Amino acid sequence: MVSAMAWAESPAQSLLVHLSSPSLSAWGASKDDQQLGQVLILLSQTESGRDLLRRAQKAFRLPTDERSEDRSLPRLDQNTWKSVVVWDHVSRTDAVLTRHFDSTTGEELRERQVSVHLKRGQSYSDLFFDLSHELTHAVAGPNWDPYDPQLTASRYVISALEAPGGEIDAIFVECKLAFEVAGNAGALGKEWSAHGLRCSRYLSNSQMDRNKIKAEFYRVGRWYSDLASELGEEKDFLPLLSGDSPKLYSSTGGAPYPVALVREYQEINMAACANSKKRLSSVTEANRRPAGTADSGEEYSSAISDQIRGKTEAFLRLRCAAPKS
Repeated sequence: MVSAMAWAESPAQSLLVHLSSPSLSAWGASKDDQQLGQVLILLSQTESGRDLLRRAQKAFRLPTDERSEDRSLPRLDQNTWKSVVVWDHVSRTDAVLTRHFDSTTGEELRERQVSVHLKRGQSYSDLFFDLSHELTHAVAGPNWDPYDPQLTASRYVISALEAPGGEIDAIFVECKLAFEVAGNAGALGKEWSAHGLRCSRYLSNSQMDRNKIKAEFYRVGRWYSDLASELGEEKDFLPLLSGDSPKLYSSTGGAPYPVALVREYQEINMAACANSKKRLSSVTEANRRPAGTADSGEEYSSAISDQIRGKTEAFLRLRCAAPKS
């Protein structure tokens, strides 16, 4: 678990705010590409930004810059980052999980592919904070398993908000960066100061207070009654959930985070149930065929078949049962 660290307010570091760097010649001609190059350079000039870039280098296995004084940092050219960043209509982090079953051992193998989607046409400052936010999600390991029989809506909300690399961490990193560049906000532009002002509400005694960020994420306003009714007894696992006016909205869900995340959980659950039913049907069908005739290449021994069927049926009972009327 990422420690709930607090950091003392200190004089802002001097940043190289004139970003006419030779590195930008390695980027495309579009304004978005050029700004992304500038954003990466500015991240490399801040303490929190360098830490984030190092984590991105490890997570995505990016090549390091041998010419840099800090050889733990990734290269900042377009060829390096085009495997990570996708331009889109909204900023988000996508993680695609693919499962493969070994028909000999019954072992389940998983591949997880992560990509960072960034909204086109943003201002320099918005792109800077969006990238830092999404990279915080992207470099963290998986905090929940879509095929976990014990996963529920409330557990999904807690994982998405509070786990390492979750939404609270992402806001924490954004605000840390906002304060680090605050001393140069005048040179960078007025919008940079505005971001720092928004983050100032999370300060307690000149230190970032994660509890203040956490409390804001659970404010759902007019959605409270419907959400509480939908969660039922699971609401007890979200003690901070309140009807106070929300300030933080999901850009992809168009609602306060707990509301958007419950909807997201329902979509994930439907997909996981559909995939598990297909898996069960596939195993059953393969075992009905004479040995050596399985068209799909999936032939299971009786023991392996029983193992997969048992796990899949347990999942279906716990996660895919029809709601009680």
